[in-house]
Amino acid sequence: MKKAHHFIATRRHWATVFALVTLLIIVTGLVYYQSEFNHIRQDKYHELAAIAELKAGQILHWRQEQLADARRLASSPLMRKAVADWLRDPSAPGLQADLQERFKIDQEVGTYADVLLLDPQGHTLLSLLPDPDPLDPVARRALEEAIASGEAVLSDFYRCPKGHAHLDAVAPILDSQGRPLAAVVLQSNADDYLYPLIQSWPPPAAAPKRSWCASRAGMSSI
Repeated sequence: MKKAHHFIATRRHWATVFALVTLLIIVTGLVYYQSEFNHIRQDKYHELAAIAELKAGQILHWRQEQLADARRLASSPLMRKAVADWLRDPSAPGLQADLQERFKIDQEVGTYADVLLLDPQGHTLLSLLPDPDPLDPVARRALEEAIASGEAVLSDFYRCPKGHAHLDAVAPILDSQGRPLAAVVLQSNADDYLYPLIQSWPPPAAAPKRSWCASRAGMSSI
């Protein structure tokens, strides 16, 4: 009888020990899992934040390039003289062809959808496209702002009649007295560069480190 009681007590003892050990393993596993989960989540958060900063820096750099290209083209002394001469005498031989050739170079270098010359009221004077679309109200607001401020302006996005999302860099061409002669418009198709840039995702091995990305964003800021 005593042996039976001893056997039962021993079994209960080892069952209790087994239960405690099992509980300890489960608790330890849960703690470890939660720790690893938090660690992975934190790593992914920093990775996403670094990629977001990189994208923001790239988009800001792209924006600055659009404005710089428009500003450079509109402020060129040769461009100012050519536009003034052509506006004074549109029938002068070679002037229109020279302007369009210059526009073609800027279009190819900047991969623009079109380069236009507008008068201060928004009428199209020259375009690289044979049948340019009418000036969108969004682009017209950017033109008005550029003419009023005398500075290069970037428009908001708008849909052209063909369905493409466009964004224009507009810069006024001023005469020697600072009066607006015309404006150049560098028209970008968002499908060609900006949307692919936003949608692209760097592979894990190429994902930027946070400190590197932050320095890039700082270098790209205005």
